[in-house]
Amino acid sequence: RTIYTKILNSYPGMHDVRLVLANLLLRTGKTREAQQEFELLTRVLPAESVLAQPRIWQPLLDVRIAEQLARPVADRDWKSVNNLVSKLKELPAELLSDEDKTLLQARVLAQQGNVENALGMVLPLRQQQPDNPKHWFEWALLESKKSKPRELLEQLSAAPAAVLNDQRMLLIQGNQWAAIG
Repeated sequence: RTIYTKILNSYPGMHDVRLVLANLLLRTGKTREAQQEFELLTRVLPAESVLAQPRIWQPLLDVRIAEQLARPVADRDWKSVNNLVSKLKELPAELLSDEDKTLLQARVLAQQGNVENALGMVLPLRQQQPDNPKHWFEWALLESKKSKPRELLEQLSAAPAAVLNDQRMLLIQGNQWAAIG
């Protein structure tokens, strides 16, 4: 960390170094410091550049969500999270597909405690592409927030075998079985 800080003190415009430092801080559990670095990037880089780079906006979104979840429910202010998601939803499909925009919005809604609306966004994707493990995984993550493990496993039994054998789905199923005991 020290070397990155020294470089940035000498060359504050080295944004790639700042991004490496922010991710290093994030990985070492220094979320607040990481957020400061990501937020600084949003102030010094053009908005289009930030939004075009998932390596910047994804961890930024994650730390903003974590910041809100760390607060008491009554003190949460999701404005910065919602503003970022709104900007991401405006991106052209070649930068962020409509499907990924929907999944992103659903994840944020779930974090904000609105699991039912999040499920309402993901379920149609799962129904439109029933062989897509990604959609089943996202749906199962959300459903696990409201269903009992055994109920979720029963619902998952309707998934095609190829979906159930996907690594993400095996993880979900394993977690549900572990919760049952």
